[in-house]
Amino acid sequence: MSSSPIRAPRPLPARELPQLELECMRVLWREAPASVRQVQGELAAQGLRLAYTTVLTLLDRLARKQAVSREKHGRAFLYSPRISREHMRSLALERLLHNYFHSRQDLAAWLRSVLAVEIAATEPERAAMDASLL
Repeated sequence: MSSSPIRAPRPLPARELPQLELECMRVLWREAPASVRQVQGELAAQGLRLAYTTVLTLLDRLARKQAVSREKHGRAFLYSPRISREHMRSLALERLLHNYFHSRQDLAAWLRSVLAVEIAATEPERAAMDASLL
Protein backbone atom coordinates (compact mmCIF):
# COMPACT_ATOMS: atom_id res chain seq x y z
CA MET A 1 0.00 0.00 0.00
CA SER A 2 1.52 3.30 -1.06
CA SER A 3 0.74 6.53 0.62
CA SER A 4 0.89 9.81 -1.19
CA PRO A 5 2.52 12.72 0.59
CA ILE A 6 0.19 15.27 2.10
CA ARG A 7 0.59 18.62 0.44
CA ALA A 8 0.01 21.90 2.22
CA PRO A 9 -2.55 24.16 0.59
CA ARG A 10 -0.95 26.54 -1.84
CA PRO A 11 -1.44 30.11 -0.57
CA LEU A 12 -0.58 31.81 -3.85
CA PRO A 13 -3.09 32.14 -6.69
CA ALA A 14 -2.12 29.91 -9.59
CA ARG A 15 -3.47 32.33 -12.17
CA GLU A 16 -4.02 36.00 -12.71
CA LEU A 17 -6.67 37.90 -10.83
CA PRO A 18 -9.65 39.64 -12.46
CA GLN A 19 -8.97 43.31 -13.21
CA LEU A 20 -10.92 44.87 -10.31
CA GLU A 21 -9.29 42.52 -7.80
CA LEU A 22 -5.93 43.43 -9.29
CA GLU A 23 -6.76 47.13 -8.86
CA CYS A 24 -7.39 46.47 -5.15
CA MET A 25 -4.08 44.62 -4.92
CA ARG A 26 -2.28 47.57 -6.52
CA VAL A 27 -3.64 49.82 -3.76
CA LEU A 28 -2.63 47.34 -1.06
CA TRP A 29 0.89 46.93 -2.45
CA ARG A 30 1.33 50.69 -1.93
CA GLU A 31 -0.83 51.40 1.12
CA ALA A 32 -1.12 48.24 3.26
CA PRO A 33 -2.54 47.70 5.71
CA ALA A 34 -5.72 49.43 4.56
CA SER A 35 -9.41 49.36 5.37
CA VAL A 36 -12.18 48.94 2.81
CA ARG A 37 -12.85 52.69 3.02
CA GLN A 38 -9.16 53.49 2.40
CA VAL A 39 -9.00 51.15 -0.61
CA GLN A 40 -12.23 52.67 -1.94
CA GLY A 41 -10.76 56.17 -1.54
CA GLU A 42 -7.53 55.29 -3.32
CA LEU A 43 -9.44 53.70 -6.19
CA ALA A 44 -11.66 56.80 -6.46
CA ALA A 45 -8.56 59.02 -6.53
CA GLN A 46 -7.42 56.99 -9.55
CA GLY A 47 -10.77 57.57 -11.26
CA LEU A 48 -12.32 54.22 -10.38
CA ARG A 49 -15.45 55.02 -8.40
CA LEU A 50 -16.85 51.88 -6.76
CA ALA A 51 -19.46 51.46 -4.05
CA TYR A 52 -18.21 50.56 -0.58
CA THR A 53 -20.01 47.20 -0.81
CA THR A 54 -18.32 46.45 -4.14
CA VAL A 55 -14.86 47.05 -2.68
CA LEU A 56 -15.82 44.96 0.37
CA THR A 57 -16.87 42.10 -1.93
CA LEU A 58 -13.63 42.35 -3.93
CA LEU A 59 -11.49 42.27 -0.77
CA ASP A 60 -13.50 39.34 0.62
CA ARG A 61 -12.92 37.42 -2.62
CA LEU A 62 -9.20 38.16 -2.37
CA ALA A 63 -9.22 36.91 1.24
CA ARG A 64 -10.97 33.66 0.19
CA LYS A 65 -8.32 33.21 -2.52
CA GLN A 66 -5.68 33.81 0.17
CA ALA A 67 -4.29 36.72 -1.84
CA VAL A 68 -4.80 39.07 1.12
CA SER A 69 -4.95 38.71 4.87
CA ARG A 70 -7.28 40.67 7.08
CA GLU A 71 -7.01 41.64 10.69
CA LYS A 72 -9.72 43.11 12.89
CA HIS A 73 -8.84 46.64 13.99
CA GLY A 74 -11.60 48.19 16.06
CA ARG A 75 -14.82 47.79 14.08
CA ALA A 76 -13.07 47.48 10.70
CA PHE A 77 -10.81 44.97 9.04
CA LEU A 78 -7.41 46.00 7.74
CA TYR A 79 -6.26 44.19 4.60
CA SER A 80 -2.68 43.39 3.59
CA PRO A 81 -1.34 41.55 0.54
CA ARG A 82 -0.15 37.97 1.01
CA ILE A 83 1.18 37.75 -2.52
CA SER A 84 3.81 39.95 -4.05
CA ARG A 85 3.56 42.11 -7.11
CA GLU A 86 6.48 40.09 -8.48
CA HIS A 87 4.50 36.85 -8.19
CA MET A 88 1.60 38.39 -10.09
CA ARG A 89 3.99 39.76 -12.72
CA SER A 90 5.35 36.25 -13.21
CA LEU A 91 1.84 34.89 -13.74
CA ALA A 92 1.02 37.65 -16.23
CA LEU A 93 4.26 37.05 -18.11
CA GLU A 94 3.59 33.31 -18.30
CA ARG A 95 0.12 34.01 -19.71
CA LEU A 96 1.55 36.46 -22.25
CA LEU A 97 4.18 33.92 -23.25
CA HIS A 98 1.65 31.09 -23.55
CA ASN A 99 -0.91 33.10 -25.54
CA TYR A 100 1.26 35.13 -27.92
CA PHE A 101 4.73 33.60 -28.30
CA HIS A 102 6.20 30.25 -29.28
CA SER A 103 9.05 30.35 -26.76
CA ARG A 104 10.86 32.51 -24.26
CA GLN A 105 13.42 33.26 -26.97
CA ASP A 106 10.60 34.49 -29.25
CA LEU A 107 9.37 36.80 -26.47
CA ALA A 108 12.91 38.03 -25.74
CA ALA A 109 13.51 38.82 -29.43
CA TRP A 110 10.25 40.76 -29.61
CA LEU A 111 11.10 42.74 -26.47
CA ARG A 112 14.56 43.58 -27.85
CA SER A 113 12.98 44.88 -31.07
CA VAL A 114 10.44 47.00 -29.16
CA LEU A 115 13.14 48.44 -26.92
CA ALA A 116 15.41 49.16 -29.89
CA VAL A 117 12.63 51.14 -31.57
CA GLU A 118 11.96 53.10 -28.38
CA ILE A 119 15.64 53.87 -27.82
CA ALA A 120 16.04 55.01 -31.43
CA ALA A 121 12.94 57.22 -31.31
CA THR A 122 13.41 60.96 -31.14
CA GLU A 123 11.76 62.89 -28.31
CA PRO A 124 8.62 63.85 -30.33
CA GLU A 125 8.26 60.25 -31.57
CA ARG A 126 8.66 58.96 -28.01
CA ALA A 127 5.97 61.36 -26.77
CA ALA A 128 3.63 60.23 -29.57
CA MET A 129 4.32 56.55 -28.70
CA ASP A 130 3.68 57.21 -25.01
CA ALA A 131 0.42 59.02 -25.81
CA SER A 132 -0.75 56.14 -28.01
CA LEU A 133 -0.19 53.70 -25.15
CA LEU A 134 -2.47 55.63 -22.78
